[in-house]
Amino acid sequence: MKKAYYFSHDTNAHRDEKILAMRVDYGWKGYGWYWAIIETMAEASNYKLKYKDSNSEVISMAGLSLCHSIPIKKLEKFINDCVNKYELFASDGEYFWSNTLLKRQKIRDELLSRLKEAGIKGAERRWGEGKEIKSSINFNPETNEWEGITEEHIKDWKKVNPNCDIRAELIKMKHWLIDNPRRRKKKYLKFITNWISRNRISINDSKEKDEFKKDSYVDFDKELGNK
Repeated sequence: MKKAYYFSHDTNAHRDEKILAMRVDYGWKGYGWYWAIIETMAEASNYKLKYKDSNSEVISMAGLSLCHSIPIKKLEKFINDCVNKYELFASDGEYFWSNTLLKRQKIRDELLSRLKEAGIKGAERRWGEGKEIKSSINFNPETNEWEGITEEHIKDWKKVNPNCDIRAELIKMKHWLIDNPRRRKKKYLKFITNWISRNRISINDSKEKDEFKKDSYVDFDKELGNK
């Protein structure tokens, strides 16, 4: 199913001076036609609809006529009047559009673009989906040490499991990797995040820490999907 998007619509649009002039001639039916066309514009890639072919004087709106069940001759006259008489639409001869809709959709698109960019950056900071962060964490089999782990990573993992001693768990993970060289991972960020989220051990509960044994580790190849 195609996604439906919104556009802002003034609640008093029916009393707009230009709309009132159009309603004098076309009534509430014309008001409905007007908003049906605006909705179609909002779905167009550039928020503009075809008016005339560049090599023809014939108005190109057969599809619009069919879509909204408006007789094509009536639709042609209505759009011409909206462009030339009421100035509800603007046209360059090939396309027609609503300047008000363009202005509002520009604001909406800029907002969505900023939100999308902020979301991507947030995901990269939190989960390392960006290439730079994703490739920065590694376990070096020659030195048997972690590489690329930053304080920002520690803070983010702390959010995953607030009661977990992250540094202690990293040491445990290191020894697990040393003891299981054939089961080392390619996606170490995912490996660490899942380890921490699955091993919720409170640093304040010494009894639980004493009972924690290496045999209690899950089968990470199966659980983490990193074969």
